[in-house]
Amino acid sequence: MSKRQIAAPALAILFMAGSVAAMALADLQPDPAAQLAPDAPAINALQPTSGPVGTQVTIMGNHLTGVTAVLFNPDREAPFAVVSDTQITATVPVGSTAGPIQLVTPTGTIKSMESFEVGQP
Repeated sequence: MSKRQIAAPALAILFMAGSVAAMALADLQPDPAAQLAPDAPAINALQPTSGPVGTQVTIMGNHLTGVTAVLFNPDREAPFAVVSDTQITATVPVGSTAGPIQLVTPTGTIKSMESFEVGQP
């Protein structure tokens, strides 16, 4: 069903499936409690994508400054540094296995699409 809206200063007219309805613009205002979430972090690439424990991995993405933890599979916390809003460096911790890298933020956890392969030195 298509919807077309024509706005006048204090009146909105909606055309839906051949019927016409009018309502005050105040009824169409967004809920003030509904806030847009800030740009969510994203992982775009890992460099390298494999290496032994102790390897420094560069995580490239967007909106990374709010990251509070970096986890290698299976939930091994890694020492890390936020280099910029688009780059983090982390060191593969002992006990890590092949799998995605996770970034923990105040609003949730994101996983890399790419798997990091942990190999022997």
